[in-house]
Amino acid sequence: MLIALHGFTETDLVWRDLLAPAFPEVRCLLLPGHGWKPGPAGPDFMAAVAELAARLPADGPVDLLGYSMGGRLALALALTAPQRIRRLVLVSSNAGT
Repeated sequence: MLIALHGFTETDLVWRDLLAPAFPEVRCLLLPGHGWKPGPAGPDFMAAVAELAARLPADGPVDLLGYSMGGRLALALALTAPQRIRRLVLVSSNAGT
């Protein structure tokens, strides 16, 4: 399964419109504080990583695609729970400061 994470100030629609027609198994997650999802946008980065980990399927590792801020979250998750990630794709992202 492919999980796609959007960038800062964006929503899950940025990936859904692009990927869903070609990849029926893609899940485009909406991150806290973006779109209709309540919560501040990123004051506690590790809390966001923990929430993301809780939303991953439990039946095996996933492929994770992250753009910008979503890539930073994806990288942090891959470093803290590598057994949950099969492949990692980062687009215009960095490890943070």
